[in-house]
Amino acid sequence: MEPAVYKFKMDRLLQLSLLLPSLLFADWPQYLGPDRNGIASDTTKIRLLSETEDYSTLWKVKVGDGHSSPVVADGKAVLHHRIGENEILQAFDSKTGKTLWKVEQHCSHSDSFDSNLGPKSTPTIAGKKVYSFGVGGQLTCTELETGKILWTHNAAEQFRSGKGFFGRCSSPIVHNNLVLLNLGGRQNAKGAGVAAFDATTGKLVWQATDHEASYASPILANLHNKPTAVFFTREGLVGATLANKTPNLLFDTYYRPTMHASVNAASAVHCGDNQLFASTCYGVGAALWEVAPDGKLQQLWQKQDLLDCHFATPVFHKGHLYGIHGRQESGTQIRCIDPAKGKLLWTTRTMTHGLLLIADNKLITLLESGELLIAKATPKGYQELARRQILGSGRSYPAISNSTLYARDNRNLVAIKLD
Repeated sequence: MEPAVYKFKMDRLLQLSLLLPSLLFADWPQYLGPDRNGIASDTTKIRLLSETEDYSTLWKVKVGDGHSSPVVADGKAVLHHRIGENEILQAFDSKTGKTLWKVEQHCSHSDSFDSNLGPKSTPTIAGKKVYSFGVGGQLTCTELETGKILWTHNAAEQFRSGKGFFGRCSSPIVHNNLVLLNLGGRQNAKGAGVAAFDATTGKLVWQATDHEASYASPILANLHNKPTAVFFTREGLVGATLANKTPNLLFDTYYRPTMHASVNAASAVHCGDNQLFASTCYGVGAALWEVAPDGKLQQLWQKQDLLDCHFATPVFHKGHLYGIHGRQESGTQIRCIDPAKGKLLWTTRTMTHGLLLIADNKLITLLESGELLIAKATPKGYQELARRQILGSGRSYPAISNSTLYARDNRNLVAIKLD
C-alpha cells in the first residue's frame, strides 16, 4: 500500500474512533453533546415558530438542587441532582418523564459562596455505564440499565481533592476505557491535578501535575493525528496523548488570572487542525495556541475584551467561534469571533448570562432567566429567530436529542419538542 494511501486510511480510522461515542449512543450522552463540542447531531431539526406559537412540552418533573446538565442515551434522560443530604442520580424515560431508577449517595458538601449545593458536573454515559462526579467529590460508575453502583471513589478523602469556591465540578470524559477528570488532588506523594481511572474497575491508572481543579471539563482533540485529552485547570492548559493505555503528558502551559478570587470555568476548544482556544475573565481574556508536532504550544495571540468567557464554553462552527462574553454578575453579550485573526465579527446588546449550543445551524441559548433564544449561526450578524420563556431561573446547559430539548432550572426538568 502506498504511504499516502495508508496515512489517509489511518487518519480516517482515528477520526471515526474519536467520533465513536456519538455513533454508538444517543444524541447527547455527555457534557456539550455527542462530540463534546456543543453541536447537536446533524439530524436535529428546529421548527421556526409564528409569533403566537410555542414549542410543545412533552413532560415536566420536579428535581432538586444542582447545575448539572441532563444527558440522554438509550431512551433515558439522566440527571444528577441533590435533595437534602443526598445526591441523586436519576434516570427518566426520555419520552414520558417517568422515573426508571434512582440511586442516592450521602453528600456533606456545604458552601459559603453558593446557595445551590447540588452537583455541578455533568455525568457521562459510555459503554452502558454512567460516570458521575458529585459536588462533594464522589466519582461513581453506575449501570445505565439498572442504576446499580459498580464502583466509587471519594476523591475528597482518597485524593485530597479540594472543594474550591463552589465544590467539585469537572465533568468526566471517557476514552479508550479511561475516565479522565480534572481532579485537583494528590496521592502517594504525587500530584493528581489531572487523573485517569480504569473505566471498568475504577482503579487509578495515571496522575499528573500539582494543579488545583478548575470549573472547566476536559475535552478530546485530534492533534497531529493523536487523540489528546486537553484540560483547562486552575493553572492553565494541560494536554496528554491517549494512544496507549497510560496517557503521556504532552504540554503544561500557565494561563490563569493572578487574583485568588477567580476561576477558569469554560472548557478549552479545539479550533482548526491543531489549534486550541481558551478563555477566562478577571483581566486575562482569550488566547489561541498552535500545537507543534512535538507537543509544544505556541501562543498565536492573546486579547482581552474580545471573547472573555466566565463559565460558558464557546462553540467552534464552520471556522468561527460563538460564545458568551463577560462576567455573569455584570451582564454579558453573545458574540462571534474569527479565531484565526482574533477579530470580533459581531456582538449583541448586554443581556442575562446564558449557555450556548448549536443545532440545525442555529444558536440555541438558554439564559439564566429561563428564556430560550434561537438565532441564526452566521458570522454576518446576530439574527434572532425566536425567544420563548420555557423555565424559571437556573444555570445549567440543556441537552438536545432527537430534536427534543431537555433543560432544567433550579426546580424542574422539562422535555420540549423542537421540531
